[in-house]
Amino acid sequence: MIDFETVNIFLKNNQHVTIRPAFSSEANEVADFFKAVTEETEFLSKQADEASSPGEIWRFLRVLERSKNSLFIVAKSNGKVIGMGQVVFRNKKRAVIAQPFPLQSKRNSGGWGLELL
Repeated sequence: MIDFETVNIFLKNNQHVTIRPAFSSEANEVADFFKAVTEETEFLSKQADEASSPGEIWRFLRVLERSKNSLFIVAKSNGKVIGMGQVVFRNKKRAVIAQPFPLQSKRNSGGWGLELL
């Protein structure tokens, strides 16, 4: 797994959020969240009826747990997934880049500002 330091932040509404790599043991949570997000918009690469099953997501996360150039992260608050995204490193040399990072989040996130971190 890529070395990724867990990040703890507070949103505009003072809610605590932890951003860290997803684990295969969280496949059901990730599948449920992805299904909810895809039901809210037509502008994602997959639609709700194409959402991956928990088993497919488990296999995907297992592969990424061993990957040296890709990482799937989740944003969690109060033990629930509230955002997720994938990072792919295309170069062998990695640099720390401070820029907004898109995460999928539910439309009714209450203006938490998770879309760009």
